[in-house]
Amino acid sequence: MRLATLRTPNGNRAVRVEGDTAIELGAPDVGALLALPDWRERAVARGRARHPLAEEALAPVVPRPGKIFCVGLNYRTHILEMGRELPEHPTLFAKFPEALVGPADPVALDPASAAVDWEAELAVVIGAPVRRADEAGAEGATVQSSDTADLVFDPVALVRYISRIVTLNPGDVIATGTPGGVGHARTPPRYLTDGSVLVTEIDGIGRLSNVARAITAAAV
Repeated sequence: MRLATLRTPNGNRAVRVEGDTAIELGAPDVGALLALPDWRERAVARGRARHPLAEEALAPVVPRPGKIFCVGLNYRTHILEMGRELPEHPTLFAKFPEALVGPADPVALDPASAAVDWEAELAVVIGAPVRRADEAGAEGATVQSSDTADLVFDPVALVRYISRIVTLNPGDVIATGTPGGVGHARTPPRYLTDGSVLVTEIDGIGRLSNVARAITAAAV
């Protein structure tokens, strides 16, 4: 089952994606849906309004998560290309909802930086409150091992670790880190420029296509 948040003429709607059709689920977005105790039943409900699925109409899956945890240096190839040692514990930092864009939205290149890099990441969206989870209860997801074999801390380990620090609530997001191949590690370094197209795809989950667009200082 694939869930998404769709922009409609009447505002955002949580939807279930079936092929090229988006079926409304009775909530304004996926974050609001996950906060409902019966969200699983709603997610499979039939008979609600349907919309043709257009990639450009997709909003961030959770537009305003309560928490966004990012994991730094979590892929062995990326750690090695940056000249670091493998960490003993996850390295965490935060981002904020304003940093989110939809899967076909442009990525703004702020004039404050001339070295904006790319990072493809698998994100985990929390579906139920989690506090001090053990491995069996840590919201684990089955993914192809060939895609994530390079992870130092997999999604289950991250949920276990973070939930011992703070309660994870439905809709919270964990970005699990980027694999090797970032532009900063190249010789010479390579960064995003106006018109660069970022295509990110994970088998079984989906595909993003975002165009980098320079913005002027006056528009910031």
